[in-house]
Amino acid sequence: MQLSTRSLPEDVKLKFYAVLCGDESINDFEQWLYSSKQIEAVLHPDDYLNLLSLDYSSSLVRVNLIGILENLVSSGEYETYRVKQMLRDFLGQTKGIESSVKLLTEFYDLYCRGVSFLDSLGLNYGLSVVCLDVDSLAKRERYVESLLPDAKREARKVLHYLENGTVKILNTEQYSYYFRCLDHRRSD
Repeated sequence: MQLSTRSLPEDVKLKFYAVLCGDESINDFEQWLYSSKQIEAVLHPDDYLNLLSLDYSSSLVRVNLIGILENLVSSGEYETYRVKQMLRDFLGQTKGIESSVKLLTEFYDLYCRGVSFLDSLGLNYGLSVVCLDVDSLAKRERYVESLLPDAKREARKVLHYLENGTVKILNTEQYSYYFRCLDHRRSD
């Protein structure tokens, strides 16, 4: 019997999410796995053994590890974590226009895949940069820079909704391309 993510301690969930997002290296995860007393206690013995049995030197370890971790976490909680991280990255963006364009494009993609609470970020800003047709890089940069203050204001609102539970991504079928969401925002 597999534990649900709700029964996993928050720090274990965050560790799994960091690996799934690519924010934590496989080597760091392996070291944590071997040194953590907690992980053995909270996982089903078969799941723990599956993690220990991985060949961490294999070129396929990332694929195999992700397959195991995806079965241990709630897809809705993981996707919510991932969207929060994207929003925080967008709000803290200092890497230039292209990073902002990439994130706005991802918000649009997530909206198209059912993350309905990204409607304003996805349609007003993401789609705007996806469809942008300008003849010079300078014009493109000026246009995107003009969008950023309002887009960041919207991103702060969405992050607030996620953090207070007003909106949330629900569990999806494995291998599903589309998301289901709960959205308790009031229409103003």
